[in-house]
Amino acid sequence: MRSSTPVLALLLVLGGCAASQDPVFRYDAPAPGLDLASDVVLEGNRYDPAILQLGDTTWLAWLEYDPATGDALWIGRRRRGAWIDRRAVAAPRGRARLARPTWTSTRRGDATFAWLTWERRPEQHWEIAWAVFASDGTEVDRGAIETPGANVTEHATSAGRNGPPLIVARREDRSGSRIVLTALSVAPEHPTDGPRSPGPGIPAAPTWTTVRSTASRPWAPDIAGGLGRGLIVWDEHDGSSFQVRARTLRDGTLGPPLALTDSDRFEGRATAAFSPESQTFWVAWEEGERGWGARYIGNDMAWNNSTDDRGSLHRFRRVRVVALSEDGRPIESPPLELPSYAVLDDLGPRRDGVRDMGVYYERPEIVVDGSGRPWVVYRHFAQAQLGRPEITHHHIESGWRLYARALGGDGWSPLYRLAHDQRDGHQRLALTPTASGFRAAWTTGRTDRREDDRPRGVAIAHVDRAGTPPRLASPPSALPPAPIDPPLRETPPTFDLADTRWHLVFGDLHRHTDISLCFAFFDGSLDDAYRYARSVEQLDFLGITDHTRDIDQGDAQSLLWWRATKEVTRHHAPGVFHPFYSFERSHDDTDHNVISLRDDMLRNFPPPLPEFWAEIDDDRTITIPHTTHTIPDEPFNGTVWDYQDDQRRPLAEVYQGFRDVSAVRELQAPLAMGYHLGMIASSDHLSTGASYAAAWTEDLDRDSVFDALRSRRTYGATDRIQLVFRSGDHWMGEIVRAEGPIPLEIEVTGTGTLDVVELWVDGAPHETFRPEAKRSTLRARSTLRPGDRYAFVRVLQKDGNRAWSSPIWLEPTTERR
Repeated sequence: MRSSTPVLALLLVLGGCAASQDPVFRYDAPAPGLDLASDVVLEGNRYDPAILQLGDTTWLAWLEYDPATGDALWIGRRRRGAWIDRRAVAAPRGRARLARPTWTSTRRGDATFAWLTWERRPEQHWEIAWAVFASDGTEVDRGAIETPGANVTEHATSAGRNGPPLIVARREDRSGSRIVLTALSVAPEHPTDGPRSPGPGIPAAPTWTTVRSTASRPWAPDIAGGLGRGLIVWDEHDGSSFQVRARTLRDGTLGPPLALTDSDRFEGRATAAFSPESQTFWVAWEEGERGWGARYIGNDMAWNNSTDDRGSLHRFRRVRVVALSEDGRPIESPPLELPSYAVLDDLGPRRDGVRDMGVYYERPEIVVDGSGRPWVVYRHFAQAQLGRPEITHHHIESGWRLYARALGGDGWSPLYRLAHDQRDGHQRLALTPTASGFRAAWTTGRTDRREDDRPRGVAIAHVDRAGTPPRLASPPSALPPAPIDPPLRETPPTFDLADTRWHLVFGDLHRHTDISLCFAFFDGSLDDAYRYARSVEQLDFLGITDHTRDIDQGDAQSLLWWRATKEVTRHHAPGVFHPFYSFERSHDDTDHNVISLRDDMLRNFPPPLPEFWAEIDDDRTITIPHTTHTIPDEPFNGTVWDYQDDQRRPLAEVYQGFRDVSAVRELQAPLAMGYHLGMIASSDHLSTGASYAAAWTEDLDRDSVFDALRSRRTYGATDRIQLVFRSGDHWMGEIVRAEGPIPLEIEVTGTGTLDVVELWVDGAPHETFRPEAKRSTLRARSTLRPGDRYAFVRVLQKDGNRAWSSPIWLEPTTERR
């Protein structure tokens, strides 16, 4: 999207009030005296904290990023507000990638041990590593759970009072994706008197147990309790919406999968905690929109056509909290108070179909303190403008504020607020319980195109409030079992040509998240983008193209780019899903998306396009111009065709769902100039399920997908229309060198009834093919004659869906006089 800063942004005041009576961002007011201070104890490139309270000592773990060496894992202990010690426990090797440091603790006799787990990527796959420490900070042992050929990510840990640490995670390989469980089993005590003794024992080699194997790719597992009494929660897509699932764990045996939710809304990112005193589990999750990720097309320059039930990936959120008995039965408890939903009528006139949009309570974490009270910490903001009839203002952001409540014998506590906001949807928040409250650690800060003097790093805070545990009724009934998995999409279609079996894959190469300033409140997080691509659309490839100027002004050494590229490695599933390193090079007159197999190609926007192309010195990066559809009274990408490089710019956007525009006629100008451009369709911001880049690949791996893009063996479509356009053994996108006429063959399998299939030659409709009535398939033949320069196909369905093939070019074998 083209960058601009609306005047409305001047109303933004970071403190939550503004001179205007209608501030852009609104926040709930904490109870008097409960707007709490917090400290940024680690500044700069420190992020992803974990926290653990053992007695009067707070243990922290965090990642520390160095551009030269990657991630290092650090731990530190604090007491009475001061550091006792700090040290690195996992030094980087090369450009080390680490993730999700996580604490839990166990007891053995009178001794307490702190267990630290984290995710690492030593080669091509992610695995779990661990270290265990005595209460004085001495490291006792360490190891790793190696999983060759599989990614193990999104792990969480827990332990019972005397049991071993349990790890739940998502494991993915070519056979599929599953939630898995293992225990760092405590073996007999070390037989010698060396430094390992007395200790927790030497963990035996753990094995993974499958908790849930699902075609819909489960997400975000969490675990509470231990082997004797435990609960595992996660979410999965049921073919319509994300739903929260659970399994109990009793004396080491898993119960059946249970459905905590069964709605048509987004239900996900569940977290769990256990109260040993009442033998009760507490689960919190976020609830959102109906039709999450379903087909939605924007309206150019207004962006005000979304509703509560149709629109972008981030329209509104609620936090839900439930109590479960030890065998998984729901217990009635008061709903969490969400004040902004009670004052929706004060937000002004709302357009049809809108009530909740613009109110966000999300990413809850839950712990149970020593008195048996659950504490829920979540983040929140509200935007009054999002549901109004007028134009949606953009390029504004103020962050999520952090809030907390406890449920006690007298209901939900007054509202607490923690200072230092979170600034994008993928920043981490971690909690640890205390005797009468909790300690929290979280990532804060943002590095987009604006000057921002707010702190950046890791913040911590604590809340202590005496109280009594909640009074709960007896559980009335059992939860229903989780339904059978929905089927995956069928194996990619194939087509045999020139002694090769080609595979048709679909993806999106222009999609933004809340890292981009444009629609930070609407686009959703990195996690949302991957959830949409993988579980809703089940795409084969993806390029998340956040604006280079919002990625720390295009700094390839920045923490933000490091975080974005790390997610590419965590979601890459060879043979299944192929994300690229990508960004939008936001230069007004030559705006291009950059798609690469390299993680070091990020650049800022000022260099002229030819200078940027000169830096692409291999065949592992391509550029794709932002849609060139003419915006009335707003010249955009105006000089994009002043430069030609068919190798570094092989493709163009023929359709974009964000603006609901086709550039097919505008693209005839560069094609007439002799440019060789293949066709794709892209989402850009907000839009979902309406723009596809389709490619015919030789194999189902990332290199093959990239080769298909670079070779222009592509087409753009607004649905999963199957399209073959060829000349003999030559695919669409190829240059055929011949003196005489060449044959053209078209094969279409639509997703609905076909209306017409057009053959365009040299920039104009040349021949029309109409299928038999109510048919969704068509085969046709034609000829490209000497003197003709290029031809492509446009497909129109009765339901309005379309597809545009890449051209086939005819060039004579000898130069004509």
